[in-house]
Amino acid sequence: MLWLRDLPRRLRQCSWLSWGVFLIVGLAMMLISVPGDPVYSYSDWNGSSPSGWSKDLDEAIGLRYAAGKFNPDERLGTDQYRHGWPLPCVTRGIGRVVLRTKRAGGGGWKDVFVRGHPVTAPTLSVHLPSDGDAYASVNTSNPNVFKLIPVDWEETQIAWSSYNRWPFAIDAAKWRLDFLLIDLTLLLAIPLGLAAATEWWVRRRGGVLRFRLVDLVVAFAALSAAFAWYRSHADLRRAEQRVEAHGMAFWFSTGALMQGWQDHQQGHNAYNGYQREYLGPDWLRRLLGNQELVRFAKHIVAVQLAPNESWSNNLEVLPKLDHLRSVSLPRGATRRAIEQLGKVEGLRKLEIGIGSHAAPRKRAESTDHSKDPWIGAQDLACLRSLSIEELGLAGEEFLAEDIEQAASIPTLRRLELIEPSLTLEELERLREENPHIEIQCHWLEAFWSTASPGTQYSLRAEPPGGVERKIESMRRRREAPADSSKAGNLSG
Repeated sequence: MLWLRDLPRRLRQCSWLSWGVFLIVGLAMMLISVPGDPVYSYSDWNGSSPSGWSKDLDEAIGLRYAAGKFNPDERLGTDQYRHGWPLPCVTRGIGRVVLRTKRAGGGGWKDVFVRGHPVTAPTLSVHLPSDGDAYASVNTSNPNVFKLIPVDWEETQIAWSSYNRWPFAIDAAKWRLDFLLIDLTLLLAIPLGLAAATEWWVRRRGGVLRFRLVDLVVAFAALSAAFAWYRSHADLRRAEQRVEAHGMAFWFSTGALMQGWQDHQQGHNAYNGYQREYLGPDWLRRLLGNQELVRFAKHIVAVQLAPNESWSNNLEVLPKLDHLRSVSLPRGATRRAIEQLGKVEGLRKLEIGIGSHAAPRKRAESTDHSKDPWIGAQDLACLRSLSIEELGLAGEEFLAEDIEQAASIPTLRRLELIEPSLTLEELERLREENPHIEIQCHWLEAFWSTASPGTQYSLRAEPPGGVERKIESMRRRREAPADSSKAGNLSG
């Protein structure tokens, strides 16, 4: 116990550099570990039961706010944040009740805060200027007109400057005590360890400003490693600029490109859109507060190609994108397209026809593909050369026998079908014969929307009526000798 009594004297003897390292690294560790990342947001009218993976937290928050009893036109909103580094040790939920009121002059609706934790709580809330990334939004006054609006404010926010990111308010929480112990240990050990190493170095050198040649070598090696890391990302960004110059950034998902946006792009650009993700160290993103400050470490992971005449030029750049994982091809895919995709080492997801519609198909069909033939719906076996885990197919030209070929891809684990020519019996048989593959199937159902005037589409789990007759007709056309090369290709 003598060392405890001697500890204050030893601490007073530490150099100012050691104390500086401890304070700076300690502050950095606090900014990395404590502020939370938003993982979930939910709004529910009249306090009805929520759903999803965070249902327990939402129900606990609902009970905190008058047991889910709200006045008419009031709703409960919940936001959830995940805290902890390197392991998420707590998911924290906060709630707020807002009243929906009509704007003056009939300009729509607005939410008025009633009680709880407002989104715009007192906050420093530093924001970065928008960098021009945009996404599509429908103008409800004209359903055929789409406009581009800036990225959401969450994307430009310095995370640790936001009041709600810090755990000052908790309505409900889920804890992982084992992860909490690990995080707290690192939160203390890293600043103390670096401060102790600094103090050891100062005493070995006999002073703060005394250096040896080995110190300069170590510093030069560290700077060289950091510069090499930066250059590796910057060189890849140059290859990605070609895609970025001919496309728009978007949050990539099945059918994510809305038709109006797609019409705007078709025939003009080589790429409909792309998605970039931050691929640098997580601690650096948390420390800086926004991944846009290290945007050289954001790389393209998904691309959707436009169906135009420049297939070869569009595809040649894809194998140079080291982090590309998902590609969406239009209807009208060719064999050369598949050959080029075979060179993309990290490709894990392929979509064909998802997001395409009649106008681009007609433009694609006008192209001469005698030297680069179409991939027919009955030719999906050629996809076996790709090491993909997810495959999406959209179009009524796909029959059960075609999908069986797709299911034979050795690495396939998930298959998504939209508008296939399948009966429910054939779908169940495919699932029974391929238990290792998750098969999702949907058909589109058109309806007229009054909220946004125009024809809208919803997904249904059952095929439309008369699908048996359509399947029989398609099989007869395939067996017909005349013009059989075009009967089942992906462009029609």
